[in-house]
Amino acid sequence: MNKKFLVILSCLVLVWLAVSLEAEETPASLKKAVAAIDPILPYQLARTMASPEFGGRLTGDEGYTKAASWAAKKFRDWGLKPLGAKSGYLQPYPSPYTLIDEASMTLYLPGKPGQDGQQAEQKVELKPEKDFLPLLFSDSGDNTGELVFAGWGISAPELNYDDYAGLEVKGKYVLCFRGTPEPGRAEFQYYDEHRTRM
Repeated sequence: MNKKFLVILSCLVLVWLAVSLEAEETPASLKKAVAAIDPILPYQLARTMASPEFGGRLTGDEGYTKAASWAAKKFRDWGLKPLGAKSGYLQPYPSPYTLIDEASMTLYLPGKPGQDGQQAEQKVELKPEKDFLPLLFSDSGDNTGELVFAGWGISAPELNYDDYAGLEVKGKYVLCFRGTPEPGRAEFQYYDEHRTRM
């Protein structure tokens, strides 16, 4: 079979599926339920959930518990049945999360040579969430090591782009910008994710 025939056959199958699905009658109960939905309601619900009252809904936080209780009340108001009499609408389950209580980072950068000819170090204290952002998989601890700046931290030979070209990063900490050098360029989309930089 040639490619042209396969393309035509595939198109015919898709058209047939679309026509057959359209021909099926929507059940009256579903039509009635859809018609009863006020289009403003989902917006209002999302706005309420995102309000300061729930404090961001961080897992395990007070705002999270308030939001869950609010949702359970909505389920009850709407007449939804809980999964079980004992547990009700709220089902406990383990949900690990990362909470950054405190974090610090200090950079010691090479400074200008002093009068004695020795190169002084410049100490720079960085602030979390302003100067650096610990990620979910970041661990706690004191670490000291050599730091290498790698631009955007992207190595993409297919795009003829490599921030690591000429850099020796083995056994060192790599510091890079977040994002991509060309945010509007679709080819860089894959690299706008921290996992692709590791």
